[in-house]
Amino acid sequence: MKNSTIVLVLFLAFTNVYAAKKASKVQVGLPSRMFLIGTIDPDIVRYKLRNELPQFSKCAANLNSPMTMRASFTIEAEGKISKNPLINLVSGNINSKTKKCFQNTLMSIKFISKKSTGKTDVQQLIHIRYR
Repeated sequence: MKNSTIVLVLFLAFTNVYAAKKASKVQVGLPSRMFLIGTIDPDIVRYKLRNELPQFSKCAANLNSPMTMRASFTIEAEGKISKNPLINLVSGNINSKTKKCFQNTLMSIKFISKKSTGKTDVQQLIHIRYR
């Protein structure tokens, strides 16, 4: 059997994870709902993204209004996120410097190499709000 693809669609709507620096009023949240096509365990993807919440907060530190964006990226078989993950704005405003910071943060995440299973496509909402 050649590379098979497992489709996982998660709808866990009641759990949001937020991280905020003590000195900052920026909070970055990842809703539990994630769209994932591939063979990587969605809990691993969510764990890795949660580990980057402080860096996402730094990226959003110069923004003054709440926003929601959709990050669309591919985890390659080598465990790296493909170049130029898409950051699409759902609501609010974002400047190019902040968008690039989010892209660089995503591309810095390393996953376990799974050369035999191929790539995994992920779509995740990211909420930015202010306390």
